[in-house]
Amino acid sequence: MRGNKIKPSAIALTLMSIFTAGSYAGQQPRAEEKQAIRTVLARFYDGWNAHDPDVMISIYAEDVDHINVWGEWNKGKDEIRKDLAAIHSASARNSREKIHNRKDSVSHT
Repeated sequence: MRGNKIKPSAIALTLMSIFTAGSYAGQQPRAEEKQAIRTVLARFYDGWNAHDPDVMISIYAEDVDHINVWGEWNKGKDEIRKDLAAIHSASARNSREKIHNRKDSVSHT
């Protein structure tokens, strides 16, 4: 576990990649696909802003393999939850994130 925090933009990019990977090249995601992505991201960031790792990890499958921005490999939701709990009890304890729907970008405050 690093002293730095997980970069929420990396999480957003990962989720957007997962949800759009099945789309054909050159096609734009349908409105319902975009809304599904926004719903999942909103749930994650609701957890981030509440500093609640259980809400954040609710978007992942139980058997998730997750490589964080530092290249550390977490296997399963419990490992991710432990990392998020540690981060949110230290460097990210006052962190707030917001999704801007226009560009689906994330800002840090």
